Amino acid sequence: MGKALINADMKNPSLGMIFPDERNIQNSTLRGIQFIELRMLKIVDYICTKHGLVYWLDGGTLLGAVRHGGFIPWDDDVDIVMPRRDFDRFMEVARKELPSDLEIDPATGIIESDYSVPCRIRDKYSRIVDTQSPVHEQRGLFIDVLPCDDFHRSNPMLMMDLMCKSIYRNLLKIYMPPSRGAFRPVAIAINRILQLLAPVITAETPIKVFRAFSRKFLIKSKFRESGNGNPGYGFDVRWTRVFKRDHIYPVERIVFEGSEFFAPKNPDGVLRVFYGDEYMTPHPPSKRSAKHFSSVILDTRLGSASIQTISDDAKRT
Repeated sequence: MGKALINADMKNPSLGMIFPDERNIQNSTLRGIQFIELRMLKIVDYICTKHGLVYWLDGGTLLGAVRHGGFIPWDDDVDIVMPRRDFDRFMEVARKELPSDLEIDPATGIIESDYSVPCRIRDKYSRIVDTQSPVHEQRGLFIDVLPCDDFHRSNPMLMMDLMCKSIYRNLLKIYMPPSRGAFRPVAIAINRILQLLAPVITAETPIKVFRAFSRKFLIKSKFRESGNGNPGYGFDVRWTRVFKRDHIYPVERIVFEGSEFFAPKNPDGVLRVFYGDEYMTPHPPSKRSAKHFSSVILDTRLGSASIQTISDDAKRT
């Protein structure tokens, strides 16, 4: 599945020296964010290459590589995906090998405040100030690392897989009620009932039970480990997308911001699943904005560290 090899001289060097922290707060704020995230991506790529772990660029990061040769000018995050076995191994080795200025979130393997994304790599010396999600408030910039599980290729087993994913999504909505939508009143009502029952049971309890169930009976099943299914976002990830196996594997290198990273074998097929047939056409200027946060501190180590706001420059790009 496109396993990467490592040269003998790549064993146990200091990643902080190989990839020095050269953030430039004189850049536009959004570009400064992107450079910090790019360094994190390079370090993740190095670790994966060293240990022969498979990953690929995902979502807007993949779209940026194909359409722009790097970041979408108004994008503020990085997304990558790993097969479950590689993801589990990455969680193990990253804790030991990340440089001291980066950290793996969560440190315990379970995100207690955000069950949408099982793993993030965070930068310790930046700070998100104004964000769309309280999960990121006053925490460092990050890249998302999502596990991938195999899904059955045909009904009825595929429908059972998707039903399990739907259950998890609805449990998340109860824990974190959506800001809009028909399910919002129901989610809020159930959430309040569970709050009344605390500490006997909390809004987190059903999520933890489902995650334990999925780990034992879904993720670790013989089929899931056989490598015969179609890859899709893991059972412990909020979003549901399933791809054709030959669109993903074997992964291949693609240029992103002047460096090479792994991408699906057929980026076109994958991007059509995400964005439809017109994915090469950018959004109109009115819809070009950073989606995760608007204000950050790029370097908290500076004595005069100040909050920087993402400008609207990207809308004119």
